[in-house]
Parts: sequence; structure tokens; C-alpha cells
Amino acid sequence: SFDESRRKKIMNNHTATHLLNYALRKHCGEADQKGSLVTDERLRFDFTYKKPLTTEQLEGVDSVVSDFIKKNDVVYAQNASLAVAREIQGLRAMFDETYPDPVRVVSVGLAVDKLVSDPTAPAGSLTSIEFCGGTHLLRAGHMNNFTVVSEKPISKGIRRIFAVTGTEADAAISRGNALQQQGNDLLSQVSSGSYEYSKINY
Repeated sequence: SFDESRRKKIMNNHTATHLLNYALRKHCGEADQKGSLVTDERLRFDFTYKKPLTTEQLEGVDSVVSDFIKKNDVVYAQNASLAVAREIQGLRAMFDETYPDPVRVVSVGLAVDKLVSDPTAPAGSLTSIEFCGGTHLLRAGHMNNFTVVSEKPISKGIRRIFAVTGTEADAAISRGNALQQQGNDLLSQVSSGSYEYSKINY
């Protein structure tokens, strides 16, 4: 049904938000979440960072999330003691928020039981781990594709990313590739002297 399809897209984008959060930490260092919004069409993610992301950083972020999708990691979600969960290595949480006790831990590729039994183990810093009460995919691969479509400042020291998953990501990547090809064709025409300008095709 339509509602089931919409719910699946929201789950895609919600799980992708967690993976994006991890990927930003990997490529930008201290990039702390300041807010997010998930719909069936796209996801929005606000984070602290003082300058625009470079092309290399944005490509790196896409690549990190794509690797999770390719590996098709299991998305684990389980309640844990708040005091113990706060000690998990690599945990991403908005620490000015109040969380319930027990708290729901969502981890991609690493079972929550393992993390809780040895919270200071370094393995936790190699994946996405967050406190979250929302609905997620069972496996990262179920979102099929991911890409960042825009990145901009919204206030001093805070930036905003919009990204898409699934068929929306396929379409965005195709559009981007087509534009890049047009640009390359134009450059080669100009450099070879064969470019002709015309508003109308006669």
C-alpha cells in the first residue's frame, strides 16, 4: 500500500541519517549533530562545522554510507542501562537532551549486547551507534543507494545537509552524471575551438 511504501522510505532516510552522522565524524572530525528531519522524500541534517565541506569530504561521506549499504550490515536496536550505554566507545548522542533509562541503542553492524558487555572496546568507534527511539531498517542494504544533494550554512558555525536514498538517490546521481558530462563536452568544445553559441537550433 501507499502507506507501507511511504513508511519504508522514511525508514531508509532515518537509518541513513545515523550513517551520515557517523560519516561526517569520520571526514570532518568534530561535527556534532544540531538537529535532523526525516521525511519519505529526503533527510535533513544540521551539524556544527566552521567551513564548507570540500568535494573530497562530500565524496568521502557518500562513500562511507555506500560501504555500509554494500556490506548490508544488520541494524541492531535494543534497550540498555543509560549509565552503561553512555560509556560506549563511538556513541553519538545529543548530550544536552534528556534520555530515558533504560535507553534504546541503535547500532549498525555491531550487536548492542557486545557493546554493553565491553563499552570501552575500540570496535564501537568504527560504526554508527546512537540513542534513538525511532523506526529503522533491519539491514543497511535495504536503502539501496544514498547521496548528499546539498550542503550549506544556516547560521554561524552550523551547516545543513540534504540527502536522499533509494530511487531518489538513483535519480539524483543520474542527473549529476548527466550535468557533469554536459560540462565536460562543453569544455572540450571550447578548448578545441568547435563550440558554437546559439539560443535556437536552426
